[in-house]
Amino acid sequence: MDTIDSADYLIVGGVVIIEAGEDVSAIPEVRIPGQSCIFQYAEKTALHSNLGLFVENLKNPQLNWAFTSTPQKHADGRIIPLPRGKSLGGSTNLNFMQLNRPSANEFNDAFAALGIEGWSYEDLLPYFQKFEKVTKNPETFSAAHMEPEPSIHGGSGPLEVTAPADTTETRELFFKAMNEFGVKTIPDCANRNNVGTWNSFQAIEPTGCTRASADTAYLKPALAKLPNLQVLSGAYVTRLVLRSSDESEEVVATGVEYTKGDKTYLVKANKEVIVCAGAYQTPQILELSGIGNRYPFQVRYRNLGTCSRCGGQSTQTERKGKFSIVPLSFAVLPADKVMTSEEVVKYKDLLRQTAAKGGDPIVSKMVDLQLGWIDKGLAFLEVMESPSFYPTSVQAMPEAGKDTSPSTWHYNILCRVERPAIDPNFLSEDVDMENLLAACRFVRNFVGTKVLSEAIVKEVAPAIDIDNAEGLREYIKTNFFVVYPSCWNGGDATKGVGRSCRRQTQSLWN
Repeated sequence: MDTIDSADYLIVGGVVIIEAGEDVSAIPEVRIPGQSCIFQYAEKTALHSNLGLFVENLKNPQLNWAFTSTPQKHADGRIIPLPRGKSLGGSTNLNFMQLNRPSANEFNDAFAALGIEGWSYEDLLPYFQKFEKVTKNPETFSAAHMEPEPSIHGGSGPLEVTAPADTTETRELFFKAMNEFGVKTIPDCANRNNVGTWNSFQAIEPTGCTRASADTAYLKPALAKLPNLQVLSGAYVTRLVLRSSDESEEVVATGVEYTKGDKTYLVKANKEVIVCAGAYQTPQILELSGIGNRYPFQVRYRNLGTCSRCGGQSTQTERKGKFSIVPLSFAVLPADKVMTSEEVVKYKDLLRQTAAKGGDPIVSKMVDLQLGWIDKGLAFLEVMESPSFYPTSVQAMPEAGKDTSPSTWHYNILCRVERPAIDPNFLSEDVDMENLLAACRFVRNFVGTKVLSEAIVKEVAPAIDIDNAEGLREYIKTNFFVVYPSCWNGGDATKGVGRSCRRQTQSLWN
């Protein structure tokens, strides 16, 4: 499809989830009864669906936008890689294929605090079930210490979901050590409370052992079944066409402007425009279209990560060569497993100081939520066990997921179209550094358990001589990286999109 003059629905971005003949992005009110067009910048590109080659997708500029942050003031000026999917299916073609869910209380508390309706765990559960097709293999699930709870999983959805097919010696040591530390093994990490140690579900097609993504699960089947749904590839959307409503002062989205090659085109939307260009480019497109402030969008990152490696016994199995997919195990820990009671009190005081310092109502809400979650014993720290690419080392990777540093991204005045200016502002708040310090200290205590101390030869990174807070702070600043990309809700969290967290402006969904 080369060009198009008009369509009923214009869909900006190739990550939108479309179930043939039914819903768009799990919003049941939106149907596809008329002609619809998806605008996707990337041309059709060979995708490595073979699990052993999944890293190749990250290196392919046709599949990865390869965004980067601005130089980070509080991280020695580092520029942090921010990978983002560029093809149909978006970042589901780049990720590690792990599937898990937050605890039910996190869903319920967070959206209730923001006054947003319809996004509780129970509200979302039917959609979780609807997209899943869990392949039931008792032997595989048992070997992975997993037992899916039938009442919360789906068996006939479009996305293939499996258990890890391989294991390692270090994975078993990880579970035993966490148990020794007082952290229980839970058989289903998606069952309303993920605090404990567990193996993640995986988005992998079990028969051919290939990647399952939004593309394979939704877009390809939809394109095959729906003649009224088309993809315009190689099209880069530069702005939305807007006009003022005749009946009110509301702005109406009437079309899309895009470039293809060296030409610019306008396409009329007969009904609606649906923007699903990802967390980085959706606000960029809206800002270039005149929606929102001239100033940078204020957003929040959900996850930071830092890596601590330790030497260990060989992780090789009877199979020769590397695993087809990295088998990942996790532990989600409450604050009282990570810090002493005195340290928890100090950390909570630092959170309160952070909220009081800036006077930002959103930060205040975030802090109130975090304080409540600490008291409820919900997730404070996530530790991921991952075999290294070297045969005798393993990574225990602590991930701090509730930072308070305000982030911004907006269009880049030097390159308005392709590269948004992204400033995560990492570690600008002292409490975020303290969070990661606590994480590093926990990992050091964790590897001192009897189970692991008998298997570990030496600590590789951070070096064993980095044994004070200042040394660990420097290590964190020079080594942390982003584990998960940020989520953006399409508007100011308190007023921009309404209580359903959906509509931004007339005839426009994002």
